[in-house]
Amino acid sequence: MKHRTNLTRRVAVWLAVSCLITPTAAPAFAASAVVRRQQQAGQSPKRGVQENPDELTQSPRGRVAYAADLEDNFEIYVANPDGGAVTKVTDDPAEDTDPSWSADGNRLAFVSDRDGNQEIYSVNSGGGLATRLTTNAAADLDPAWSPDGSKIAFTSERDGNQNVYVMNADGSNVVRLTDSTAADFRPAWSPDGTKLVFTSNRDGNDEIYSMNADGSAQTNLSNNAADDLNPDWSTGRITFQSTRDGDDEIYSMSEAGTGQTRLTNNPAFDGRPARSSDGSRVYFVSMRDGNLELYVMNSDGSGVTRLTTTEGSELDPDVQPLTTVAPNTTVQFAPASYVVNEGAGRVTVTITRTGNTGVASQVDFATVGGTANERMDFAPIVVTVEFAAGETSKTVDIPLIDDAFVEPDETFTVTLGNPAGATLGASFSATVTVLDNDSGAPASAATLYGVTGANNLVRFGSTSPGTIERTIAINGLQGGETVVGLDARPATRQLYALGSTGRLYVVNPTSGRAALISTVSTALSGTSFGVDFNPTVDRLRVVSDADQNLRINVDTGAATVDTPLAYAAGDPNAGQNPNVVGSAYTNSVAGATTTTLYNIDSARDVLVTQNPPNNGTLNTVGALGVDTSDAVGFDIAPNGNTAFAALTVGGASQLYTINLTTGAATLVGGIGGGAQVRGLAVFNPSPNPIDDDEFFVRQQYLDFLSREPDAPGLQFWTNELNRLITTCPTTPANNRAACVLGARAQISTAFFLSIEFQETGYFVIRVYLEAFGRLPTFREFLADVQDVRRGVVVGQAGALERLAANRRDFLDRFVDREEFRAAHSGMSNADYVNALFTNAGVTPSSEAATRDALVAGLGNGTETRATALQKVADTRSVFNAAYNRAFVLMEYFGYLRRDPDTIGFQFWLDKLNSVSVAGEDVRNPDVALARIRRAQMVEAFIDSVEYRRRFGN
Repeated sequence: MKHRTNLTRRVAVWLAVSCLITPTAAPAFAASAVVRRQQQAGQSPKRGVQENPDELTQSPRGRVAYAADLEDNFEIYVANPDGGAVTKVTDDPAEDTDPSWSADGNRLAFVSDRDGNQEIYSVNSGGGLATRLTTNAAADLDPAWSPDGSKIAFTSERDGNQNVYVMNADGSNVVRLTDSTAADFRPAWSPDGTKLVFTSNRDGNDEIYSMNADGSAQTNLSNNAADDLNPDWSTGRITFQSTRDGDDEIYSMSEAGTGQTRLTNNPAFDGRPARSSDGSRVYFVSMRDGNLELYVMNSDGSGVTRLTTTEGSELDPDVQPLTTVAPNTTVQFAPASYVVNEGAGRVTVTITRTGNTGVASQVDFATVGGTANERMDFAPIVVTVEFAAGETSKTVDIPLIDDAFVEPDETFTVTLGNPAGATLGASFSATVTVLDNDSGAPASAATLYGVTGANNLVRFGSTSPGTIERTIAINGLQGGETVVGLDARPATRQLYALGSTGRLYVVNPTSGRAALISTVSTALSGTSFGVDFNPTVDRLRVVSDADQNLRINVDTGAATVDTPLAYAAGDPNAGQNPNVVGSAYTNSVAGATTTTLYNIDSARDVLVTQNPPNNGTLNTVGALGVDTSDAVGFDIAPNGNTAFAALTVGGASQLYTINLTTGAATLVGGIGGGAQVRGLAVFNPSPNPIDDDEFFVRQQYLDFLSREPDAPGLQFWTNELNRLITTCPTTPANNRAACVLGARAQISTAFFLSIEFQETGYFVIRVYLEAFGRLPTFREFLADVQDVRRGVVVGQAGALERLAANRRDFLDRFVDREEFRAAHSGMSNADYVNALFTNAGVTPSSEAATRDALVAGLGNGTETRATALQKVADTRSVFNAAYNRAFVLMEYFGYLRRDPDTIGFQFWLDKLNSVSVAGEDVRNPDVALARIRRAQMVEAFIDSVEYRRRFGN
C-alpha cells in the first residue's frame, strides 16, 4: 500500500522510536497487523472475552466495536461502554479490522483480506455470516457508515492511489469523491450526513479536510505543519490525531477548524479517536501502558480510563450510535454567537429548551479555547446545566480577564454535550468574540530603560533624561554576572537582559527581578555588546567589539554563529577593524515584515548598517559627530523609528537622538544619576492589570474558588491588601517591592486556606489521592470542583447545606466511575478501606479506629463506598499526608492554570517538605500558614514571568 498514513504507520514509528520492536519485526499484513505483538503458540483467549454472541442483544446502547488479535489474528469484537461483556463478532483465519457501526446499531462494516485482498464486508453486530460489499483488485479500506444508514464512505486504491469513495450500503453505485494525486483516506461523516471529513497529504503533510457529501468544496480544516489525521465527527466537534506537540496525541476542533484543543498529554502513542454520538466520551488506543490497548476519556480529556488489559493489540475503535433519547425536547444556544468587550467582566450565554419542557433535563456545558486563551482571556467553565420541569432557559456566566495586551479581537467557543432527557439542537455550539480594548502607547511617549555597570535598572523619559524616574537593582542574576545588553522583545513585549556569562533573563521592570530563560549555546566574545531583537523573525542579534555576530533563539539559547563583522569592500572604512558596541533594528513591533539593523562603531564614532546581517557586512551611514567611549546604549523606538543612544562622553552618559539617514547625533541632555549606561531599551510597558489590587483579588476568586467574587468579599480582601501594603516602606525600591509581594502572597494564601476551598478544591484532590493514588489533572479538577460547587451561592441561606448535598452526590457518582470500579471492584470491605488510606500515603493502622468502624459499617449496611471515601478523606492523617502535594498542585492549577511539569512539581514539593515540621496538624490554618510562609512559594509563583504574562508584561 502506498500511503497508509493511519494508526498502522503511527504505531510502527512509535514502536521503533521506543525500541520496543524494530519495524522489521512486524508481519507483512499492511493494514493493522504491523502493531501486533507476537504471541506464544497455544495461547488461550484472554479473560473477559465472551464467546456467546447471543448475549449481545441484551447489552446497552453505545457499545464500542474494535479489532483485536487476542488469538492468532485480528478479529472484530464488541464491548459495553465500560469495556465489559466483550463479544467476538467475526471468526475467520484472515485479518478483520476497521469496524464501523450502521446507523441503527445492528450491523458492522469492516475490512478483511479473507478473499485474498482487502475488501469491505458487513456483518450483524451479533456475529454470523459476513457479506462482501466491494469486489475490486485494489485495496478498499476505512469504511464509514452514513448517519442515515444508506451509504458507506471508504478509501480505495482502485485508481492507483488512495482516494475517498462512497457507495450504497449494499455495495452498489460506487462513486469517487476525491481525485487527488496525493493520498486521501479515513473518511468520517458529519452528524447530519451532509459532509465528510478525511485525511489528505496533498499539501505535503497529513491534514484534516472537509467536503460536501458529493465531493465538492474540499477545504483544509486543520492547517498545521505537523501531521493531523484520523478524524471523527460528532456533535459539532471533530476529534483527530496529531503530532503537532511531538507525540501522537488526541485533539478536537470545531467543524470549521477553529478551537483546536489538545485532549491527551502522554509521551506514549495516543491515536485513532472515536467519539460517542452524544459527544460525551472519546475512545482511543494508546501505548501508554506498554501495549496497544483501548482507552476512554471524557470529551474534555479528563477521566482517562483503560478498558482492555490483554496481551494482544486493540485497534480501530468505533462507537455504536445512541438512539434512545427523550423525544420532543431540544436544548441549544440562543443566540449562537456573542460579542463582548474585553473589559465587560463576563459574558452571559443562554441555553434554551423547547418541545416537551414538562420534564427535567440536563446537559453538559464547556468552554473551548480558540484564539482567546482560557489562561489569559477567560476563566474556563465545565459544568452540568440542569433544567427543572417547566424551565425553558438557563444562563451561564463566563468571567473575562481584561489583560493589557494590544491584540486582535479573539474568539472562543462554548459547547453542549451529553444531554439527558433531551436532544441537542442545531446550535449546540456558540462562538464568543472578545473585542480588545487596549491601544499602543503613542509615539511621543517614549520611556527608556538603561542598565548600569552596577546592574541597576534606571528609567527616564526621552525628553527629560536628567530626571531618573526609578532606580532598582536587578536581582536574581548569577553570582558575579554583569548585564551587558538590554532590549524589549516585540513578540512578547517583555524586557530581556543578556548577562556576561551568556545567560538570558526576563526582567520585571517594576521589581527588578530577573528570571532565567535560557543560556546562549555559544560563549560570548568581547567586552562591549550590541543586543537587539529582529522583529521579523523573533531572534536576538548579539554583536560585539570582538566582531562576534550571533543570532539567538532566546527560548532555547540556541545560537547561530554568523560571519564576523567587517566593513564592506569599497566602504570608506574598508579594511578597518570595526568596534561595534551598540545595535538596533527598525520597525520593532510584532508582525513586522521589514527591518534594518543599525550599529554604532565607537572606534570610528560612526553609524553603520549591517546588511546583510547574517554576513556581518557593515556599511557606513555617517559620522556621529560625538567622541564616545565603548559604554554605549542604543535603541530605536517602535513607533516612528526614532533612534536614541546613550553615549559616554567625557566619562558621563548623555542621551542623543541619532539621524538614521546621516548618522548625526543630537544631544537631548545628560542622563541623571551619574552612572554610565551600557544598555538601552525603548520600552513603554502598559501597566499589568494584575498589579491592581482589586483585579488581583478577583483573580484569586476565579483561580482558586472557581467563581466570581461576592461584593462584600471582594471589598474585604481588597481593603485588607491595601492595609498590608500601606505598612510597606516607601524606600528603597527593592525593599518596598519585596514587601508588596509578600502582602499579595499573604492574601492569595488566604484563599487556599479558606474553608470554601478546603471543602471544594482540596476535598476533590484528597478524593483522587485516596481513590487512585494520583493527583487529578487540571481538566479533571476543574470539572469536579465546578460540579461540587453547582448551585452554591456563598452568603445565601442554605449554601452550606447545598454544598454538603453536592459533595454526597459527587461521591455517589465518583464511585460509579469506570476508573474507580476498575480499581476497587472485587475488593473486600477491609481491603477497600485499607487501599484508600494506602493510596493517600497513610498507614491504615494509624487510623485503626476509623478504619475498623468503616469496615464494620460497610458490612452492616450503615456505610457505603462513597461515605467511606469521604470519611477517610476527612481523617487527620489523610488531610495532613495530602496537604503538601495538594498545595504544590494548586500553585500550578491556580496561578499557571495548567498541569505541572514533573521536574518543577518535584522541586517545589521537595522545598515544601523541607520546611515542614513533623507532627504539625495543618487542619489548623495558623499552622498551615506558617508552613507556607517558610517555603515562600507563593511569592515565587505570583512574581513569575509565566503568571504575570497571563495578564500583561
